[in-house]
Amino acid sequence: MPRLGAVALALLVAAPLAAQPPALDSLRTRTLPGGLAVALPERWRPLPGVVQDAVMRTLGAAAAVARDSVLRAAFAAGQPAMLLYEIEPGVPDLSANLNVAPSPGLRPTSFGDATPAQRQLALAPLCDGVRALVTRLGGTVATCGSPTFETVGTRTIAVTRLVRSGASGPVTAWVAQYPDDDVIWTLTVTVPETREAELRAVALRIRRSLVLPDP
Repeated sequence: MPRLGAVALALLVAAPLAAQPPALDSLRTRTLPGGLAVALPERWRPLPGVVQDAVMRTLGAAAAVARDSVLRAAFAAGQPAMLLYEIEPGVPDLSANLNVAPSPGLRPTSFGDATPAQRQLALAPLCDGVRALVTRLGGTVATCGSPTFETVGTRTIAVTRLVRSGASGPVTAWVAQYPDDDVIWTLTVTVPETREAELRAVALRIRRSLVLPDP
């Protein structure tokens, strides 16, 4: 009987552990049509209400034609096209979204070839644009810093850290911009500011995981 009691106790202790969701640093690759891929926390899910299927079908149908056609098909009147938006279920301030927008004249080497002054000048409008957008949505931007630069593969990318209002308090966002041929890809990862130190390394892994279509 004592042995059965010990077994029952062990099962009671183990049961909650078996039901735990994967840790936030457990990433799984999401593969998108057109040669895109990004690794996000395994337990994140698409944001309800965001219509991604139509974009995916458009990209998939155009993929066989040419890379330029894939990108053009994703654009609507020259505006950015949202390709992916995922959140932590029940915690919308934990999220990642990927979009692409026209940027005539840009090249994959644009940030790497530019001088520090040219980089700062080119990226200066970002904070003003974010402030305007967040304000229209009824929020505020507390801080928006100067971009830093990282190397992902052979490409130099720009990363801007900002803090804005969120559903449950201040939110830290890392806005990573990847230059490409006549387009700019933007991957934004957000976390509650109170968890920034804990999740900074996860955000870094996410933005370094992004795979773009071959030129």
